[in-house]
Amino acid sequence: GLIQNTAVLLTLSMLYDYSWAKNENSHSLRSKIVAGFIIGTITLFLMWTPWVLAPGITFDTRSILLSISGLFFGPTPTLIAMAMSAIYRLYLGGDGLLMGLFVILSSGFIGILWRYFRPQWRHAKRPLLELLALGFIVHATMLTGTVLLPSEKSFETFKTIVLPLFAIYTPGTVLLGLLMIRHTQNWENRNAKDRLLESQRWFTELLKNMNLMSVIIDKKGIITFANQYFITNSGYSYFELIGSNWLELLIPERERGAMSVAFKTILNDKQEFLHHENEIVIKNGNKLLVSWNNTLLRDQNGQIIGIASIGEIIREQKLLERKKLQFAHILESSLNEIFVFNAKSLYFSYVNYGALKNLGYNLEQIKGYTPLDIMKDYDEDAFQRLIEPLVSGKENILVFETIFTRINGSYYPVEIHLQLFDEKQNQLFLAVVQDISEHKKYELDLIQAKLKAEESDKLKSIFLANLSHEIRTPMNSIAGFTNLLLLPDVPADKKEHYAEIIEQSLNKLLIIINNLLDMSKIEANQLSIHNQEFDLIALLKNTKKQFMVHELMAMKPKLTLELENTLDIPEFKINSDEARIKQILDNLISNALKYSHEGSVRFGFSVVEKSMRLYLQLHVHDTGIGIPDDKKQLVFKRFRQIEEDQFHEGTGLGLSISKGIVELMGGEIWFDSTPGKGSSFYFTVPLESNQAVNERKPIVTKINPDKKNSKKILVVEDDYNSYFYLKEILESEGFEVIHAINGTDAVNYTFKHQPDVILLDMNIPKKSGLECLKEIRQQNKKVKIIIQTAYAYDNEVNSCFAMGCNGYLQKPLNKQHLLQALTKVLSEK
Repeated sequence: GLIQNTAVLLTLSMLYDYSWAKNENSHSLRSKIVAGFIIGTITLFLMWTPWVLAPGITFDTRSILLSISGLFFGPTPTLIAMAMSAIYRLYLGGDGLLMGLFVILSSGFIGILWRYFRPQWRHAKRPLLELLALGFIVHATMLTGTVLLPSEKSFETFKTIVLPLFAIYTPGTVLLGLLMIRHTQNWENRNAKDRLLESQRWFTELLKNMNLMSVIIDKKGIITFANQYFITNSGYSYFELIGSNWLELLIPERERGAMSVAFKTILNDKQEFLHHENEIVIKNGNKLLVSWNNTLLRDQNGQIIGIASIGEIIREQKLLERKKLQFAHILESSLNEIFVFNAKSLYFSYVNYGALKNLGYNLEQIKGYTPLDIMKDYDEDAFQRLIEPLVSGKENILVFETIFTRINGSYYPVEIHLQLFDEKQNQLFLAVVQDISEHKKYELDLIQAKLKAEESDKLKSIFLANLSHEIRTPMNSIAGFTNLLLLPDVPADKKEHYAEIIEQSLNKLLIIINNLLDMSKIEANQLSIHNQEFDLIALLKNTKKQFMVHELMAMKPKLTLELENTLDIPEFKINSDEARIKQILDNLISNALKYSHEGSVRFGFSVVEKSMRLYLQLHVHDTGIGIPDDKKQLVFKRFRQIEEDQFHEGTGLGLSISKGIVELMGGEIWFDSTPGKGSSFYFTVPLESNQAVNERKPIVTKINPDKKNSKKILVVEDDYNSYFYLKEILESEGFEVIHAINGTDAVNYTFKHQPDVILLDMNIPKKSGLECLKEIRQQNKKVKIIIQTAYAYDNEVNSCFAMGCNGYLQKPLNKQHLLQALTKVLSEK
């Protein structure tokens, strides 16, 4: 019975193959009804030839047939087959009636629903899984139908059929479905082949009969097909063309190399050569220009086997028209403005898109316009004089600059290239116009840059001259009074006076150098502020005392220096950078004294509130020459002085540095000035009343010179005079001094002599101070190291502390600072 059922199922697949798969989606209702009765008959055959699974339990494969029918044939045939089999099952009756009807209905409807909800299942990557899922669901559903049997048979039947349902019926569903898919694919392949043959026939007829040149060339360049139009226009016979190499027969010799490369490129599937133009040589020796469209021909494996080309002969008239169109397109697309206008009436006959866009007109608006309507700096007489050399034939082209006016009234500069030519007994002007706004802007920028460079060069010369004077003047005093000190029999009081003058001159030099370093630090964003608590009243009083003995005051007896607003205040402690505030104040007072000849210079302070914040405001008033209005913008610029044509002491850096420091501290600096009456300078710094004081008070511990120190100090210094100065100070305090003149000796002496402190210069031969610091710290963590240098930015100093140095001194050194640094590092544990 099982074998018979299998044979009957194969009948269904044959029915599908021969009468259904060919036109599966285009069957009429009549054919669907006929198919339904045939499928129903096959179902009845299955039910007439059941197979006995166990005593009292018979089975057939109607569940497979009906589910596959619903999946492949659709609802109409399947519903008819379900109705026929259900009627027959009702006729048979018996205990299994309900289960039999359930199996018929569930199997058919699952197949129909699967087809409806998963219409693309056959085109899925794995149709096998789809069929397996269908078979499993159909027969799992069938298994649930055992509950419809009498209770005494239900469980026994369930146990008996569960294994065959999943071991035989489910795979049977899969196999029958795969067989049906194969029939579908066979018909699709047959249809595709028929369509391909039909397409080839149409394509061949099209190539033969079209009024275009058609040729097929294989991979070796051999002509395998040429249509009649090609034969007629080339002059060759069919037999002369077929089997010939197209390069040798048709391509001019000078172009064969380039065409061979193009042919190989096309065969490599490069799309950019699928359309091209080239000349071919026909039999009589003449040449035809042909525009080709190429199609790659492939075999069934997708391999390229040749090229099919369709070409249009480009006749002279058509070629001329094409060139005109190309030229018109070039003119229209040009970014330059292009105008054509009549030589007599001057009316525009052509204006390209670039001109319309730049001027703001549309084509209708500019009709009836002449160049005079957009060139406001020319009237008709002036324009006629301009174009006269072209009209008379003296010149072939005119190049000139003018100004164009846009529709909105704005202007822009242009450069015009103007030519005169004849066109059908008419004379026309062709104007090619370039917008030179950017060019003019660039020219202006160059002029401004040149003026700025000249000004910078002038300022540089003034600055260098001032700097030379500022350095040479104190150097002259130092050299002169040093020579006087060396003379014999100089009285002690004069020696003391000479030494004071030398010290004052050295301080002047130090101020110049510090100003240059500060400006460099400000430009490099390396200047830092160090806040500490100090008494502002004491600073102001010391400043007045300092300037009262200044040489400027001595030279101006009619000038007084006054400190304001401090008589009733014993002290006023603030948290800020004392040194920087004094530096700014010194600059302002020094300038006030320099530019005032009589009257007074008054300075002081007040506390002001701005934007809910307290500020310390310091001021310096003078009765000097004042600042002219045209010079006020120069006040805070580097190297600038108010009277640059006359010499004044100073480098022109003081106020620029002061401005940089004030802004870094979070304040501002400004001035008021009236020429002939005087100036008032003000600057503010924020008061941080709740900020913790950054204690950087100097540690002053008197080292007893009578007490012998047991401490060794290694001085690393390549300049002997600098070393000798340190040696004199240190030995006078009882220290033992060891000298190293380069980096290599410094490292060696550290391990040889085991000093307590190293005074390490940063700029020494053989090894730099940083290299020595790093090498020493790798092997000796205890020795105290103080770096000393004539210059240093904050990031360099911070790097030294990060690498393990204990202190920092900036040259020139004085005894007090040196001893303070030594006391501090020696007291650290």
